[in-house]
Amino acid sequence: MKLKSYPRTFFQNRQFHAISVFLVGMAVMTVISRAADSFMLPQVQVTSTETMALQYPLEIQGNIVPKQQRAVYCPENLRIGQVQVQKNDIVAKGDLLFSADPKDLSDNIRKTEQELKKLELQIRDLESSQNSQARQHELNLNRAREDYNHTSAEAESAVTAARHELEQARNDLAVHESQKPEETLNSQKSDTETGGPDSQEPGLTDESQDPQEPGLTDENQDSQKISRTGEENPLSAWNRKREELEQICQEKQKHYEEAVAAQNTSLKAAARQIEDASLPLTQDHSAQLLRSDQENLIHTLQELKELREAEGKVYSEYDGQILECSISTGSITSPEPVIILGDFSQSFRFEGILDETVPEEDMSYGSSWARRPADSTGMICLEENMEGILRMQNDSTPEKTVKITNVSKDENNSCRITADLNDQEFSRPGEAVLDLTSESKIWPCCIPLSALHSGESGDFVIRVTESPTILGLCSTAEYVPVTILEKNSQYAAVEGSLSPTDQIIVNASKAVKEGDRIRIIED
Repeated sequence: MKLKSYPRTFFQNRQFHAISVFLVGMAVMTVISRAADSFMLPQVQVTSTETMALQYPLEIQGNIVPKQQRAVYCPENLRIGQVQVQKNDIVAKGDLLFSADPKDLSDNIRKTEQELKKLELQIRDLESSQNSQARQHELNLNRAREDYNHTSAEAESAVTAARHELEQARNDLAVHESQKPEETLNSQKSDTETGGPDSQEPGLTDESQDPQEPGLTDENQDSQKISRTGEENPLSAWNRKREELEQICQEKQKHYEEAVAAQNTSLKAAARQIEDASLPLTQDHSAQLLRSDQENLIHTLQELKELREAEGKVYSEYDGQILECSISTGSITSPEPVIILGDFSQSFRFEGILDETVPEEDMSYGSSWARRPADSTGMICLEENMEGILRMQNDSTPEKTVKITNVSKDENNSCRITADLNDQEFSRPGEAVLDLTSESKIWPCCIPLSALHSGESGDFVIRVTESPTILGLCSTAEYVPVTILEKNSQYAAVEGSLSPTDQIIVNASKAVKEGDRIRIIED
């Protein structure tokens, strides 16, 4: 039996098909492997850094109120009988606001009139006392001046008399000096020749002939001479007379000096009495103060009487809204306003309060700073002329762009914002919201907050880089440390080794570690 031989091409075809199937299988497995690998890789969305200014929106709750406010007063210490309005009520001109208790009003009028009478009597007594003191002061001054003139005249008379006596004594001494006797030599010789008791023997001195006895004065010696000769020597008599006159002059000089000293002392004492009497009276303003109290009481009495004529009722003088009401039935009035009324005849304004503010001393610029929103590090600068969008709450009134006219701080460090309104659509009270937006400076490197991560070493972003693998260049993740400069609710301004061309991962299908291969997908 012979075997049938097949052609050689049959085996070649089978080998070709086997290789083809193998290659197809390899391709399929490669595709499946790549698909599985791609499925296992983190799928990420990327973005690049931006140059931008961060924006901070702020919503301020407030109210639209009349710009002009009117204060309603009531006489002090008056009991309120009935109150017809309360806070936030809308009133028209002529509407009854409140009324005073009639009996208490009459009692206050009577008491005020009694106080006025008491003040008038007190003022009269004080003025009478002051007039009496003024007259007594004038009388004391006139008496002091009269005493000074009398003392001056007496002292001057005494000094004049003492001066005349001194001059007379000096004249007598001068006349006596002019009458001094002359002792000549001839008279001495004649006495010698006649052998008189004063003659001397030749060779003898006066001391040998008339020795002075020990212990004798000149006056005793003169008396001896007088007793020996029988008559006084003219020169000795002249000397003795001159000594008497000189003694008189010294006494008169001393008397004159005492008179001058007594004059100075008496005039000084009298002048001091004038000074004491010339001192002004102590200023007493008691009467003026009482006059002021009297005027106030007169004004109060007039108000009470006018209120009594109106039967104790107080009406509104304006169309407006009750902003504050501090009285109630049975309460006692004080000097403060009892009602604050917003005047609808004037323009309106928006008033809002922001509690979360930063103290001015912590910032170096701006009028006021607010921390908004809570998850941002930036500050909103609130200042005059800043524009915002105003809208009424629960109302179909369209939004309106307004400007802030005033920014102030209160004692609780809350920020009060005011914006004047000139649009007729907002010329009514109600709750409103002011939307503000503040921008920071322009930062060169800003990224979305979703691209920002935090680790043990600090903040970082994940940058996409190209790394070579056995399959070629693949996208891999790289951690880049950054420093946050500022951020708002959506973006953060950072500083780090980033460039505008870098791709930053903002979203990933699963956690991405540094060096992981990633797959970028389009939005």
